[in-house]
Amino acid sequence: MNATSACQMIFRLCCIAVGTCCLTASAAAQVSESERQILVSSLRDSAAIFNLDQLDAIDDAKELVKQRSDELIEYVNQNSADVNRDRWLDYLDLDPLLTLIADDESYAKIYRESIAVKHRLYGTAEGLELSRFRALRSAVDRLIPALKYSKKKAYAKLLSKKLNNDAEELEEMEPIPTLKQLTKATELLDLLSETKQTSGTKDVLRRNFGQPNVSIWVGEDVIRRVVSRPVNQTESVIDCILGTSINGKATLTGNVTADVFPMQGAVGLNVSMTGQVISRNRGYHKPVNLITSGYGDVTASRTLYISEAGISMEPTHAQAWLRTEINSINHRFRIVRRIARRKAAESKPIAERIAVEKLRRKVGESFADQVAQAGNVQIPDVMEKARPVLQRLDIPEPARMIGSTDNSVYLHSIVQRADQLAAPNAAPPIHQSYDAAIQIHETAINNTVGYLLAGRTITQQQIDQLLAQAGRAPQTSNQSVSESDDKDEADDDDEEEEEPFEIDFAQSRPIIFEARDGKVRLGISGTRFAQGKRVLKKAVEIAATYVPGTTADGAVLLVREGDVEIKFPGTKRLSVSQTATKRAIEKNFQNVFPETLLHQPIVLPQTIKAEALRGQVYRPRMIDSQDGWLTVALQ
Repeated sequence: MNATSACQMIFRLCCIAVGTCCLTASAAAQVSESERQILVSSLRDSAAIFNLDQLDAIDDAKELVKQRSDELIEYVNQNSADVNRDRWLDYLDLDPLLTLIADDESYAKIYRESIAVKHRLYGTAEGLELSRFRALRSAVDRLIPALKYSKKKAYAKLLSKKLNNDAEELEEMEPIPTLKQLTKATELLDLLSETKQTSGTKDVLRRNFGQPNVSIWVGEDVIRRVVSRPVNQTESVIDCILGTSINGKATLTGNVTADVFPMQGAVGLNVSMTGQVISRNRGYHKPVNLITSGYGDVTASRTLYISEAGISMEPTHAQAWLRTEINSINHRFRIVRRIARRKAAESKPIAERIAVEKLRRKVGESFADQVAQAGNVQIPDVMEKARPVLQRLDIPEPARMIGSTDNSVYLHSIVQRADQLAAPNAAPPIHQSYDAAIQIHETAINNTVGYLLAGRTITQQQIDQLLAQAGRAPQTSNQSVSESDDKDEADDDDEEEEEPFEIDFAQSRPIIFEARDGKVRLGISGTRFAQGKRVLKKAVEIAATYVPGTTADGAVLLVREGDVEIKFPGTKRLSVSQTATKRAIEKNFQNVFPETLLHQPIVLPQTIKAEALRGQVYRPRMIDSQDGWLTVALQ
C-alpha cells in the first residue's frame, strides 16, 4: 500500500459515520454540587414563570399544516411518476387529517391523527429528507403541542407544579446520575422544549449533560498494519564526486511504519522509513578506475495531521550514514596504483561527507514525494451517506472531535437533537488492549432508536424482519412453548399464540438500554400489547439482562441472565386474563432476546482498500458496562 492510500484508510478509520461539526471543548466530567444547585434553582425559577403563551394558536397551526400539505401534494404530483406518486400519497395518507381539520372536528381526534401522520413523516424511507417533507413535519410538530395543551391555563398550573416536584427530586441527583435521574432530566428538557420555554434551565441541562455519548477507538497496531510496507528498490548510480565519475547500482531495503502521537482536533501521525543501502560502483578518474562498495543506514520521517479539512504535513527529516570501501584500483602501472590509493585515502573523508549528504537528500526527497501524494487527495465526506438518513429523522449531524493518543486514534461524538441530552459523564478508560473499541452511552440509544420508535406501534412481522436483518431467523411461537400437562389447555394456548401480536411503544424511553454495574439490560417499554382477542392496555416493560461471559478460545460475549422479564410498572396485581397475556408476552419475546449476544465474529470484507485488513476476523475481548456506558473492545 502506498502512502496515499494508507493516509486515506487512516482517515476512514478515524471518521466512521460522523458529522461535520467540531467539539471545541468538553463539559465537566460529572455533575458537580454547585451545578446541581444551579439546576434546581433554575428549575424552580422556570416553575414560577411557566406559561404556554409561546405555543402556536391552534387555528394558525392547523392552517399551516393545510398549507404545507398542499405544497407537498403538489410537489409529489409534479415530480413523481404516476406509480411512485400514488405510492407516496397512499403512504402519507393525509386526507383523514385534512378532513378532520376542514370539518373542525374535536381537538382529540385531530391530535390522534396528527400523531399518526407524524410517525409516517419520520422514518428511513428515501425521500423523507426532501424539503417539502421536512416542512410538513415541522408544521405537524407545531400543531401537536398546541392541541395537547389546548387548555393553557390549566396545563400551565399543572406543569408548574410538576416542575417544582421535579426540582425536589433532582436535589438528590448524584454526580453520576442514576438511571431514574437521567430519565427525569431527559423528560424535563423534552417538556421545556415542547412547550417553548425560554428559561435558562434548558441551557443548564445541556451544559451538565453535554459530554460525548459515542466514542470509537482504533488501536495503533491497526494503523501500523495499514501503513507498514517493505521497501526494496534498486536504482542506477550516475554521479561525480571530486572529479571522479561514478557508475553502478544501489539497493535500498527497509520498512515503512507509522506511529500516532497525542493530538486534539486531528490525528497526529508520524510516518517513517528505516533502511539499509548497499552499493556496488565503478569510479573513473583518469588515468585509473576503481571498484568500490558502500554500506549505509538511512532514515526518513514526516509528520502528518489528518482532519476532515484535509491533510497537512511538516517538512521531511532524513538522515544517512555511509561507509565506503575501495575494493580495487585498476591501472597497468603499480606506481600509478600506489599514488591513486594514497590520493583516494586522503580524499575519502571529504568524498564520504559529500556522498552522505547526497544520499540523505535523495532519500528525503523521494520519501517526501511519496508522502506528499496523500496531501493532494480529497478527504471523503464521511457524512455523505448518513446525512440523508439523519435529515429524514430531523436529527442534526453529530458534533464530533477526532484526535489521537500515544497508542490509538479516537473519535468522540455527540448524537442529540436540541431537545435531547447527551452523557453527563465521560466514557471510562479502556484498560484492555484492543484493535478497535466502541463506547456507547445510554443517551445515544435513547436519542436515535428511542426517538424513532417513541409512540409507534410495531407488529410481530416487523420484529421478524428486524431479526432477519440482524442475521437471526425468527422462530415461530410454538418453538418456544413448553408442553403442558393439560393438552387441551396447551392446544388452546397455541391457537392464540399463532395470532400475530403488536405492541405500542411508550412515548418516554421506549427502548430500554441500561449499562450499569457490569450488566446490560435491553428491552422495550410499551403502553399496549395485543394478540388475537387479548388486549392489555397497561404500561409494560419487556426486558432481558445480560452479563459478560467467556468462550473457550478467550472471546467475550453477552449471556442472558435468567428469563425475559415482564414488568407492569404501577400495577400491584394482575387479573387472570392479564396473567395469561403476560405468559403470551414471555413466549413471544424469548426469541427477541436470545441467550447470547455479540457471539458472532466480525469479518472484514475482501473488498476494503486496506489489503492488510482484508478478511481479518475480530471478536470481542472485553465487554464492560458502568455508569451508563457500554464498552466493547475488539481484537
